[in-house]
Formats: sequence, C-alpha cells, structure tokens
Amino acid sequence: MAVWILKSQDFLSVVDSCWHKRVHGYNMMAVWNKLKNVKEGLKQLTKQDFNAVEDRVLNARSVLLSMQEQMRDHQRHHEQAQNCIRKLVTRDGVLLHSEMDIEQEVVEFYKELLLTNFQ
Repeated sequence: MAVWILKSQDFLSVVDSCWHKRVHGYNMMAVWNKLKNVKEGLKQLTKQDFNAVEDRVLNARSVLLSMQEQMRDHQRHHEQAQNCIRKLVTRDGVLLHSEMDIEQEVVEFYKELLLTNFQ
C-alpha cells in the first residue's frame, strides 16, 4: 500500500466504516469479507484522491502558465521602458521633456544630417 494513502484524512474513517459493515459468515470468512470491504473502500478513496490530484495538477499548470505570461509581459514592458527617450537636450542646450518636442527635435536633426550628407 502506498504511504500517501495512510496520510489521507479519510483513511481511518473509510477503514472503520468498511470494517464495521455487516458481513455474512463466521470466523475467517467474516474476516475475509471485512478485508474485501476495506479493499473496496480504499480503492474508492484512491480514485477520489487521484482525481483530485489530476485537477490540482491541471490547476497548478494553468497558474504556472499565467504567471510565466505575466513575467514575459513585465519583461517586455521593462524593455520597452528602457527603449524610451524621456529627456533630450538640444544642441542649443534646451532640455525637452514632452514626447512631441523630442520627436520634432529628432526628426529635424536627421533631416539636417541627411541634407548635409547629400550636398
């Protein structure tokens, strides 16, 4: 018998209820029938516990996948945040904070760069 079944909360109650069922026969026949009842009760307990284990495994797998996805999303968000320009100092020494101002300054910079290389 597996050790885990002994640790089941219902183990003793299943054995007790199966052992105290009325059986027909005397002496060894009665003991044999009682043991047979206990065996059937423990089979049912095992089936219930294993079904619950399967459900718990599926639930744990679902939670794991969800957590992994959240971690990937968090990593992507962190990487995107690192790829963002929050401040920019222009050639004139002006500090830009707004996304629109930064965008305009970068576009102007590259326009000038391309025009000087083209000429």
